[in-house]
Amino acid sequence: MRFLRQSLIPPSRSSCPVRTRTLPCAYSPTAYRLAVILIAMVGLAGAGCDEEDRGARDKNSFGGSVARTAEEGPVSVTLNAFPARVDLSQPVRIHLEIIADSTVTVDKPRYGSTLREGDRAFEYRVRDLQSVEARPLGDGRLQWAYTYELAFVLQGEYELPPAEVTFLPSGTSDSTEMPQEQTVATEAFTIVVTDAEELALSDADLREITRLDPIELPWTWTRLHVGVAAGLVVILILAALFARRVRRRRREQASIPIPADIWARRELAALLAEDLLTRGLVQEFYYRINSIVRGYVERRFGVSAPDMTTEEFLTAVALDKRLGGEIAVALNQFLEACDLVKYAKHDPGPAECDGILGAARDFVESTRERVTPDGSLMGGVAASSPGEECAA
Repeated sequence: MRFLRQSLIPPSRSSCPVRTRTLPCAYSPTAYRLAVILIAMVGLAGAGCDEEDRGARDKNSFGGSVARTAEEGPVSVTLNAFPARVDLSQPVRIHLEIIADSTVTVDKPRYGSTLREGDRAFEYRVRDLQSVEARPLGDGRLQWAYTYELAFVLQGEYELPPAEVTFLPSGTSDSTEMPQEQTVATEAFTIVVTDAEELALSDADLREITRLDPIELPWTWTRLHVGVAAGLVVILILAALFARRVRRRRREQASIPIPADIWARRELAALLAEDLLTRGLVQEFYYRINSIVRGYVERRFGVSAPDMTTEEFLTAVALDKRLGGEIAVALNQFLEACDLVKYAKHDPGPAECDGILGAARDFVESTRERVTPDGSLMGGVAASSPGEECAA
Protein backbone atom coordinates (compact mmCIF):
# COMPACT_ATOMS: atom_id res chain seq x y z
CA MET A 1 0.00 0.00 0.00
CA ARG A 2 2.85 2.36 0.75
CA PHE A 3 4.29 1.73 -2.68
CA LEU A 4 0.88 2.28 -4.21
CA ARG A 5 0.39 5.56 -2.39
CA GLN A 6 3.82 6.78 -3.39
CA SER A 7 3.15 5.91 -7.00
CA LEU A 8 -0.12 7.87 -6.94
CA ILE A 9 1.22 11.04 -5.25
CA PRO A 10 1.64 13.68 -7.97
CA PRO A 11 5.20 14.91 -8.29
CA SER A 12 5.95 18.59 -7.84
CA ARG A 13 6.85 20.67 -10.80
CA SER A 14 10.23 21.50 -9.30
CA SER A 15 11.15 17.84 -9.19
CA CYS A 16 10.65 17.33 -12.88
CA PRO A 17 13.99 17.27 -14.71
CA VAL A 18 14.40 19.87 -17.38
CA ARG A 19 16.26 19.15 -20.54
CA THR A 20 16.82 21.05 -23.64
CA ARG A 21 13.99 20.79 -26.11
CA THR A 22 11.78 18.77 -23.66
CA LEU A 23 8.38 19.64 -22.19
CA PRO A 24 7.98 19.95 -18.40
CA CYS A 25 6.20 17.06 -16.48
CA ALA A 26 2.48 17.41 -16.78
CA TYR A 27 0.13 16.53 -13.95
CA SER A 28 -3.63 15.85 -14.42
CA PRO A 29 -5.87 15.85 -11.28
CA THR A 30 -8.65 14.10 -13.16
CA ALA A 31 -6.51 11.08 -14.06
CA TYR A 32 -5.35 10.81 -10.46
CA ARG A 33 -8.91 10.68 -9.14
CA LEU A 34 -9.95 8.10 -11.70
CA ALA A 35 -7.05 5.83 -10.70
CA VAL A 36 -7.93 6.06 -7.00
CA ILE A 37 -11.58 5.21 -7.69
CA LEU A 38 -10.63 2.25 -9.89
CA ILE A 39 -8.28 0.77 -7.27
CA ALA A 40 -10.90 1.15 -4.54
CA MET A 41 -13.51 -0.64 -6.65
CA VAL A 42 -11.14 -3.55 -7.31
CA GLY A 43 -10.35 -3.86 -3.60
CA LEU A 44 -14.02 -3.85 -2.61
CA ALA A 45 -14.82 -6.45 -5.25
CA GLY A 46 -12.02 -8.71 -4.00
CA ALA A 47 -13.15 -8.29 -0.41
CA GLY A 48 -16.70 -9.20 -1.39
CA CYS A 49 -15.51 -12.35 -3.15
CA ASP A 50 -13.49 -13.35 -0.11
CA GLU A 51 -16.47 -12.83 2.16
CA GLU A 52 -18.69 -14.86 -0.20
CA ASP A 53 -16.19 -17.75 -0.34
CA ARG A 54 -15.74 -17.66 3.43
CA GLY A 55 -19.49 -17.71 3.92
CA ALA A 56 -19.81 -20.70 1.59
CA ARG A 57 -17.10 -22.56 3.47
CA ASP A 58 -18.56 -21.71 6.87
CA LYS A 59 -22.12 -22.61 5.92
CA ASN A 60 -23.41 -25.20 8.46
CA SER A 61 -19.96 -25.24 10.08
CA PHE A 62 -18.38 -23.53 13.01
CA GLY A 63 -14.97 -23.78 14.64
CA GLY A 64 -13.72 -26.26 12.04
CA SER A 65 -16.64 -28.63 12.64
CA VAL A 66 -19.56 -29.83 10.54
CA ALA A 67 -23.08 -29.59 11.95
CA ARG A 68 -26.41 -30.98 10.82
CA THR A 69 -29.70 -30.02 12.49
CA ALA A 70 -33.21 -31.38 12.01
CA GLU A 71 -36.48 -30.43 13.73
CA GLU A 72 -39.79 -32.21 13.85
CA GLY A 73 -42.47 -30.68 16.04
CA PRO A 74 -41.23 -30.33 19.64
CA VAL A 75 -38.02 -32.32 18.99
CA SER A 76 -34.74 -30.90 17.70
CA VAL A 77 -31.73 -33.07 16.79
CA THR A 78 -28.24 -31.64 16.23
CA LEU A 79 -25.32 -33.73 15.02
CA ASN A 80 -21.88 -32.21 14.66
CA ALA A 81 -18.38 -33.51 14.10
CA PHE A 82 -15.14 -31.70 14.85
CA PRO A 83 -12.82 -31.30 13.19
CA ALA A 84 -14.20 -31.96 9.74
CA ARG A 85 -10.73 -32.40 8.22
CA VAL A 86 -8.21 -34.32 10.29
CA ASP A 87 -4.92 -36.08 10.10
CA LEU A 88 -4.66 -39.83 10.68
CA SER A 89 -3.05 -39.18 14.04
CA GLN A 90 -6.05 -37.11 15.24
CA PRO A 91 -9.43 -38.49 16.38
CA VAL A 92 -12.79 -37.02 15.38
CA ARG A 93 -15.43 -36.34 18.00
CA ILE A 94 -19.10 -36.77 17.18
CA HIS A 95 -21.61 -34.96 19.38
CA LEU A 96 -25.31 -35.79 19.23
CA GLU A 97 -27.74 -33.49 21.02
CA ILE A 98 -31.50 -33.98 21.34
CA ILE A 99 -33.78 -31.32 22.83
CA ALA A 100 -37.47 -32.06 23.32
CA ASP A 101 -40.41 -30.98 25.43
CA SER A 102 -40.80 -32.81 28.71
CA THR A 103 -44.17 -34.13 27.55
CA VAL A 104 -42.59 -36.00 24.63
CA THR A 105 -41.37 -39.60 24.99
CA VAL A 106 -38.00 -39.98 23.23
CA ASP A 107 -36.53 -43.40 22.48
CA LYS A 108 -32.87 -43.81 23.26
CA PRO A 109 -30.95 -43.26 20.00
CA ARG A 110 -28.75 -46.04 18.57
CA TYR A 111 -26.27 -43.82 16.83
CA GLY A 112 -23.28 -45.61 18.37
CA SER A 113 -24.51 -48.91 16.91
CA THR A 114 -25.20 -47.22 13.59
CA LEU A 115 -21.58 -46.04 13.42
CA ARG A 116 -20.43 -49.66 13.88
CA GLU A 117 -22.77 -51.27 11.34
CA GLY A 118 -21.66 -52.94 8.12
CA ASP A 119 -18.35 -52.03 6.53
CA ARG A 120 -17.95 -49.00 8.81
CA ALA A 121 -16.56 -51.33 11.47
CA PHE A 122 -13.44 -51.76 9.30
CA GLU A 123 -12.98 -48.03 8.52
CA TYR A 124 -12.58 -46.64 12.01
CA ARG A 125 -12.79 -47.48 15.69
CA VAL A 126 -15.64 -46.05 17.78
CA ARG A 127 -15.36 -45.21 21.46
CA ASP A 128 -18.23 -43.94 23.61
CA LEU A 129 -17.05 -40.95 25.64
CA GLN A 130 -20.08 -39.39 27.34
CA SER A 131 -23.79 -39.98 27.74
CA VAL A 132 -26.30 -37.57 29.31
CA GLU A 133 -29.99 -38.48 29.17
CA ALA A 134 -33.10 -36.46 29.98
CA ARG A 135 -31.36 -33.52 31.64
CA PRO A 136 -33.80 -30.66 32.40
CA LEU A 137 -32.92 -27.31 30.85
CA GLY A 138 -35.14 -25.15 33.06
CA ASP A 139 -37.54 -24.04 30.33
CA GLY A 140 -39.73 -27.13 30.35
CA ARG A 141 -37.51 -29.02 27.92
CA LEU A 142 -35.15 -31.98 28.29
CA GLN A 143 -31.74 -32.58 26.76
CA TRP A 144 -30.04 -35.79 25.65
CA ALA A 145 -26.34 -35.57 24.76
CA TYR A 146 -23.99 -38.30 23.48
CA THR A 147 -20.33 -37.98 22.53
CA TYR A 148 -18.35 -40.49 20.46
CA GLU A 149 -14.74 -40.58 19.30
CA LEU A 150 -13.65 -41.99 15.93
CA ALA A 151 -10.09 -43.07 15.15
CA PHE A 152 -9.49 -43.65 11.43
CA VAL A 153 -6.98 -46.13 10.05
CA LEU A 154 -6.80 -45.02 6.42
CA GLN A 155 -6.93 -41.68 4.67
CA GLY A 156 -9.83 -40.71 2.45
CA GLU A 157 -13.33 -39.29 2.58
CA TYR A 158 -15.79 -40.99 4.92
CA GLU A 159 -19.54 -40.36 4.83
CA LEU A 160 -20.93 -40.72 8.33
CA PRO A 161 -24.55 -41.82 8.69
CA PRO A 162 -27.30 -39.42 9.73
CA ALA A 163 -28.71 -39.43 13.24
CA GLU A 164 -32.24 -40.78 13.49
CA VAL A 165 -34.40 -40.29 16.60
CA THR A 166 -37.84 -41.76 17.23
CA PHE A 167 -40.27 -40.07 19.60
CA LEU A 168 -43.90 -40.24 20.68
CA PRO A 169 -45.64 -36.88 20.94
CA SER A 170 -48.06 -36.22 23.77
CA GLY A 171 -51.78 -36.51 22.98
CA THR A 172 -54.39 -33.88 23.78
CA SER A 173 -57.07 -34.43 26.39
CA ASP A 174 -59.93 -34.09 23.86
CA SER A 175 -58.35 -36.47 21.33
CA THR A 176 -59.62 -40.05 21.13
CA GLU A 177 -56.81 -41.32 18.91
CA MET A 178 -53.50 -42.53 20.25
CA PRO A 179 -50.51 -40.44 19.14
CA GLN A 180 -48.44 -41.98 16.37
CA GLU A 181 -44.71 -42.55 16.63
CA GLN A 182 -42.65 -40.07 14.63
CA THR A 183 -39.06 -39.92 13.44
CA VAL A 184 -36.69 -37.02 12.93
CA ALA A 185 -33.40 -37.55 11.09
CA THR A 186 -30.48 -35.30 10.21
CA GLU A 187 -28.51 -35.33 6.98
CA ALA A 188 -25.31 -37.29 6.49
CA PHE A 189 -21.95 -35.50 6.38
CA THR A 190 -18.43 -36.23 5.17
CA ILE A 191 -15.17 -36.33 7.10
CA VAL A 192 -11.90 -35.85 5.20
CA VAL A 193 -8.91 -37.76 6.58
CA THR A 194 -5.43 -36.93 5.30
CA ASP A 195 -1.97 -38.29 5.96
CA ALA A 196 0.43 -35.46 6.82
CA GLU A 197 3.39 -37.82 6.87
CA GLU A 198 2.58 -39.45 3.56
CA LEU A 199 5.71 -40.56 1.80
CA ALA A 200 6.08 -38.81 -1.55
CA LEU A 201 8.53 -40.51 -3.92
CA SER A 202 9.64 -39.16 -7.24
CA ASP A 203 10.25 -41.23 -10.34
CA ALA A 204 13.96 -41.09 -9.68
CA ASP A 205 13.46 -42.38 -6.12
CA LEU A 206 11.29 -45.23 -7.37
CA ARG A 207 13.93 -46.23 -9.91
CA GLU A 208 16.55 -46.38 -7.18
CA ILE A 209 14.60 -48.85 -5.06
CA THR A 210 16.18 -52.29 -5.16
CA ARG A 211 15.15 -55.57 -3.62
CA LEU A 212 16.62 -56.58 -0.30
CA ASP A 213 19.22 -59.30 -0.06
CA PRO A 214 17.88 -62.67 1.04
CA ILE A 215 18.41 -63.62 4.67
CA GLU A 216 20.11 -66.94 5.19
CA LEU A 217 18.63 -69.07 7.92
CA PRO A 218 20.99 -70.88 10.31
CA TRP A 219 21.70 -74.40 9.06
CA THR A 220 21.72 -75.85 12.57
CA TRP A 221 18.10 -74.87 13.25
CA THR A 222 16.94 -76.04 9.82
CA ARG A 223 18.51 -79.48 10.23
CA LEU A 224 17.06 -79.79 13.71
CA HIS A 225 13.58 -79.01 12.46
CA VAL A 226 13.89 -81.49 9.61
CA GLY A 227 15.11 -84.19 11.99
CA VAL A 228 12.24 -83.65 14.41
CA ALA A 229 9.68 -83.69 11.60
CA ALA A 230 11.16 -86.90 10.14
CA GLY A 231 11.10 -88.56 13.56
CA LEU A 232 7.45 -87.64 14.07
CA VAL A 233 6.55 -89.02 10.64
CA VAL A 234 8.30 -92.33 11.40
CA ILE A 235 6.53 -92.61 14.77
CA LEU A 236 3.14 -91.95 13.17
CA ILE A 237 3.77 -94.57 10.46
CA LEU A 238 4.81 -97.19 13.03
CA ALA A 239 1.79 -96.43 15.19
CA ALA A 240 -0.54 -96.76 12.18
CA LEU A 241 1.02 -100.11 11.20
CA PHE A 242 0.73 -101.43 14.76
CA ALA A 243 -2.92 -100.36 15.05
CA ARG A 244 -3.67 -101.99 11.69
CA ARG A 245 -2.06 -105.25 12.80
CA VAL A 246 -4.04 -105.27 16.06
CA ARG A 247 -7.29 -104.67 14.21
CA ARG A 248 -6.53 -107.43 11.74
CA ARG A 249 -5.75 -109.89 14.54
CA ARG A 250 -8.98 -109.02 16.31
CA ARG A 251 -10.96 -109.55 13.12
CA GLU A 252 -9.29 -112.93 12.59
CA GLN A 253 -10.06 -113.99 16.13
CA ALA A 254 -13.64 -112.83 15.80
CA SER A 255 -14.08 -114.64 12.48
CA ILE A 256 -13.08 -118.04 14.01
CA PRO A 257 -16.03 -119.22 16.16
CA ILE A 258 -15.30 -121.04 19.41
CA PRO A 259 -16.81 -124.54 19.46
CA ALA A 260 -19.89 -124.76 21.65
CA ASP A 261 -18.47 -127.48 23.92
CA ILE A 262 -15.25 -125.51 24.57
CA TRP A 263 -17.29 -122.42 25.39
CA ALA A 264 -19.47 -124.43 27.82
CA ARG A 265 -16.44 -125.98 29.59
CA ARG A 266 -14.89 -122.50 30.06
CA GLU A 267 -18.13 -121.13 31.49
CA LEU A 268 -18.52 -124.09 33.88
CA ALA A 269 -14.90 -123.67 35.05
CA ALA A 270 -15.48 -119.97 35.69
CA LEU A 271 -18.65 -120.82 37.65
CA LEU A 272 -16.74 -123.24 39.91
CA ALA A 273 -13.99 -120.62 40.44
CA GLU A 274 -16.55 -118.22 41.92
CA ASP A 275 -17.29 -120.80 44.69
CA LEU A 276 -20.97 -119.84 44.98
CA LEU A 277 -21.97 -123.05 46.85
CA THR A 278 -19.43 -122.48 49.63
CA ARG A 279 -20.72 -118.93 50.07
CA GLY A 280 -24.29 -120.19 50.34
CA LEU A 281 -25.48 -118.75 47.00
CA VAL A 282 -27.15 -121.97 45.88
CA GLN A 283 -30.03 -120.36 43.97
CA GLU A 284 -27.66 -118.10 42.01
CA PHE A 285 -25.56 -121.19 41.22
CA TYR A 286 -28.60 -122.90 39.68
CA TYR A 287 -29.49 -119.77 37.70
CA ARG A 288 -26.00 -119.63 36.26
CA ILE A 289 -25.67 -123.32 35.38
CA ASN A 290 -29.12 -123.26 33.75
CA SER A 291 -28.04 -120.25 31.64
CA ILE A 292 -24.82 -122.02 30.60
CA VAL A 293 -26.67 -125.13 29.37
CA ARG A 294 -29.17 -123.01 27.46
CA GLY A 295 -26.34 -120.99 25.88
CA TYR A 296 -24.64 -124.23 24.86
CA VAL A 297 -27.83 -125.50 23.19
CA GLU A 298 -28.16 -122.19 21.31
CA ARG A 299 -24.58 -122.37 20.00
CA ARG A 300 -24.63 -126.10 19.30
CA PHE A 301 -28.07 -126.51 17.72
CA GLY A 302 -29.10 -122.94 16.79
CA VAL A 303 -32.06 -122.76 19.19
CA SER A 304 -32.70 -119.35 20.77
CA ALA A 305 -32.82 -120.82 24.24
CA PRO A 306 -32.01 -117.89 26.60
CA ASP A 307 -35.10 -115.89 25.59
CA MET A 308 -37.61 -118.75 26.06
CA THR A 309 -39.40 -120.10 29.07
CA THR A 310 -38.79 -123.73 30.01
CA GLU A 311 -42.00 -124.88 28.28
CA GLU A 312 -41.24 -122.90 25.09
CA PHE A 313 -37.67 -124.16 25.10
CA LEU A 314 -38.70 -127.80 25.46
CA THR A 315 -41.28 -127.36 22.67
CA ALA A 316 -38.56 -126.00 20.35
CA VAL A 317 -36.30 -128.92 21.30
CA ALA A 318 -39.03 -131.44 20.55
CA LEU A 319 -39.48 -129.97 17.05
CA ASP A 320 -35.77 -130.30 16.23
CA LYS A 321 -34.90 -133.80 14.98
CA ARG A 322 -31.34 -133.47 16.26
CA LEU A 323 -32.60 -132.99 19.85
CA GLY A 324 -35.08 -135.84 19.93
CA GLY A 325 -34.96 -139.07 21.88
CA GLU A 326 -32.61 -139.42 24.84
CA ILE A 327 -31.20 -135.88 24.40
CA ALA A 328 -34.64 -134.31 24.84
CA VAL A 329 -35.39 -136.49 27.88
CA ALA A 330 -32.05 -135.66 29.56
CA LEU A 331 -32.49 -131.95 28.84
CA ASN A 332 -36.04 -132.00 30.19
CA GLN A 333 -34.95 -133.62 33.47
CA PHE A 334 -32.09 -131.13 33.83
CA LEU A 335 -34.30 -128.09 33.34
CA GLU A 336 -36.96 -129.39 35.72
CA ALA A 337 -34.32 -129.94 38.42
CA CYS A 338 -33.16 -126.35 37.96
CA ASP A 339 -36.71 -124.95 38.05
CA LEU A 340 -37.34 -126.63 41.41
CA VAL A 341 -34.59 -124.52 42.94
CA LYS A 342 -35.29 -121.35 40.92
CA TYR A 343 -39.05 -121.12 41.32
CA ALA A 344 -40.19 -123.72 43.89
CA LYS A 345 -37.66 -122.61 46.55
CA HIS A 346 -36.22 -126.14 46.78
CA ASP A 347 -33.09 -126.30 48.93
CA PRO A 348 -30.76 -128.91 47.43
CA GLY A 349 -27.99 -130.58 49.38
CA PRO A 350 -24.30 -130.77 48.46
CA ALA A 351 -24.72 -134.12 46.72
CA GLU A 352 -27.58 -132.82 44.59
CA CYS A 353 -25.53 -129.74 43.62
CA ASP A 354 -22.64 -131.95 42.57
CA GLY A 355 -25.07 -134.07 40.59
CA ILE A 356 -26.46 -131.08 38.65
CA LEU A 357 -22.93 -129.97 37.81
CA GLY A 358 -22.02 -133.46 36.60
CA ALA A 359 -25.23 -133.64 34.58
CA ALA A 360 -24.33 -130.42 32.80
CA ARG A 361 -20.86 -131.71 31.97
CA ASP A 362 -22.18 -135.06 30.74
CA PHE A 363 -24.81 -133.33 28.57
CA VAL A 364 -22.16 -131.17 26.91
CA GLU A 365 -19.82 -134.14 26.43
CA SER A 366 -22.50 -136.41 25.02
CA THR A 367 -23.86 -133.87 22.52
CA ARG A 368 -20.66 -132.17 21.34
CA GLU A 369 -19.50 -132.39 17.74
CA ARG A 370 -17.01 -135.15 16.97
CA VAL A 371 -14.68 -135.65 14.05
CA THR A 372 -15.15 -138.94 12.20
CA PRO A 373 -12.25 -140.84 10.62
CA ASP A 374 -13.17 -139.39 7.23
CA GLY A 375 -12.89 -135.80 8.58
CA SER A 376 -16.60 -134.98 8.86
CA LEU A 377 -18.38 -133.78 11.98
CA MET A 378 -21.09 -135.66 13.79
CA GLY A 379 -23.08 -134.99 16.93
CA GLY A 380 -22.79 -137.35 19.92
CA VAL A 381 -25.65 -138.99 21.74
CA ALA A 382 -26.11 -138.76 25.47
CA ALA A 383 -24.74 -141.86 27.12
CA SER A 384 -26.55 -141.29 30.38
CA SER A 385 -29.41 -139.24 31.68
CA PRO A 386 -28.38 -136.11 33.58
CA GLY A 387 -31.71 -136.11 35.28
CA GLU A 388 -30.90 -139.43 36.93
CA GLU A 389 -27.64 -138.01 38.31
CA CYS A 390 -29.57 -135.03 39.72
CA ALA A 391 -32.02 -137.31 41.41
CA ALA A 392 -29.18 -139.27 42.91
